[in-house]
Amino acid sequence: MVDKKELFLKELSELSKKHKIYIGGCGCCGSPYAIDGNDDDVFENLKWNFDKETYEA
Repeated sequence: MVDKKELFLKELSELSKKHKIYIGGCGCCGSPYAIDGNDDDVFENLKWNFDKETYEA
């Protein structure tokens, strides 16, 4: 049986490598966030909108 979490993390890793944008967070203001390869913020307060079925920042 395929573990959905492992599959998600694998695909997310490939997406991050492709676009050079990485998700991080520490649980405080601005988390979770996305950064580029230079540690520059790309998005803050990243969240999934269930109604629109898309990420928002």
